[in-house]
Amino acid sequence: MTEERYRVHDSLVKWLTLILAVGGFGVALSTYVAQQQETRAQNDQLEKNRLKQAEAEARAREEEYKRRLWERQLELYFQACKAASTISTVESAKDPEYGPARLRFEQLFNGELCVVESKSVESLMVPASES
Repeated sequence: MTEERYRVHDSLVKWLTLILAVGGFGVALSTYVAQQQETRAQNDQLEKNRLKQAEAEARAREEEYKRRLWERQLELYFQACKAASTISTVESAKDPEYGPARLRFEQLFNGELCVVESKSVESLMVPASES
């Protein structure tokens, strides 16, 4: 090989090495950017799923709270109805069932029902408690 040919060959090898290195860097950079975008998209999806789960859990807790409140409300309404029906069906205030029923009605009206009763129930119970 002549010296001139050796220099041309050496220059070609150096340029080829440089081109391959730059190309390899470009491919690596492109791969890195694509992976970062994919990771960001996955993280966004995980965050969306986490928020949906948190919202679903919050709704479930709220529904459970409302269900328990409704059950307690219903229980107390039945007790008030039972006491009111006993008060209204006994023949006189001297009947042995009247006193305990009246006491229970007043306890419900002035106590437990205050926490859970609706305005419409309260407005119906006021006249009953005053009679």
